[in-house]
Amino acid sequence: VIQFNPIQFGTEFRPQLKAANNIRTILHANVLTLDTGSDGDRVQTVSVATLAGKQFKVKAKNFVIATGGLENARLLLLSDQVQKSGLGNQNDMVGRFFMNHTFMHSGYVIGARSAAGNKLFSRGQHNAAAGDDTVYQAYLAFRRSVMEKERIANVSFNLVPSDLSSMIYGYDGEYAWYEKVGLTFSNIDEIFSGVVSRTRAKFDEQKREPVFAILNITEQTPNPSSRVTLTRELDQLRQRKMHLDWRFNDIDFDSLKRAHELLGAELARTGAGRVVSDIDELDNWPQQNVGDWHHMGTTRMSSDPKQGVVDADCQVHGVDNLFVAGSSVFATGGYANPTLTIIALAIRLADHIKGKQS
Repeated sequence: VIQFNPIQFGTEFRPQLKAANNIRTILHANVLTLDTGSDGDRVQTVSVATLAGKQFKVKAKNFVIATGGLENARLLLLSDQVQKSGLGNQNDMVGRFFMNHTFMHSGYVIGARSAAGNKLFSRGQHNAAAGDDTVYQAYLAFRRSVMEKERIANVSFNLVPSDLSSMIYGYDGEYAWYEKVGLTFSNIDEIFSGVVSRTRAKFDEQKREPVFAILNITEQTPNPSSRVTLTRELDQLRQRKMHLDWRFNDIDFDSLKRAHELLGAELARTGAGRVVSDIDELDNWPQQNVGDWHHMGTTRMSSDPKQGVVDADCQVHGVDNLFVAGSSVFATGGYANPTLTIIALAIRLADHIKGKQS
């Protein structure tokens, strides 16, 4: 079950930030480069500019960049005054292994009759009457042992209450069953009888059954060719813009296809419902995928500098006072929202830097 309780950081914590004696918050300031000494092994200052034209430098003992899964990589690549390929990029690893959680609607679950189940898979408040505005939503996923046995990546399913008639007739009212659905699993053999009238009549009867559209939320496996690079085009601050070449591996689609088969088999075994899947009809994969704004992997963590950008302490390899915070350090992405892992790594990094300075 995923919990939703959005917090606007600036609104929620502004009073604490203003009152803190050891924090200075500067808004509308843009970091241009991380400036090192001639050896390139230590950051000395950070160059900053505003869109209004002001420029200044910031000095510190230690620096942490936490500008997101894309901008973290871009900032390291822009900092090429000494290391010509970019700071921390001596092994051409900065910007590689970009990952995102992908989601797409494909397939339906029919006949899940449990009223409790219907409520569980519909996003709603836990206890609105008591003032609890936290929202919960259930997902289906596989055990680790199943993923290892089947050799698939993480795939999860959100079952969205739907209207079966849109699957059969299409949103424009036209009969669209054979166009939209290519493969059916479990106990729904009559549909493929080849007699259109019987099929249509069968579905007319089943309109009374609960129907859920499957929202597939999947892990993207690491791909070194999926990467962020710099272009020659300049932004308003005369800094090179980035280019994202987002690529997938074959296992990403194969995992989704196999996951539909496993879901159909399990629902048939338990009698909880049946799966109608059109996954084989996807002829424009991965174009129809939608990214989930969870940018990960571009400064990935590895003990080996040839395999990653930061070490286990989130320190950039070869730069002893520069650290990276955020999902860009993820070596793999899973399928779940990255926020809690980002927070855990940030707290761990703060403790590390505090211990380093004491």
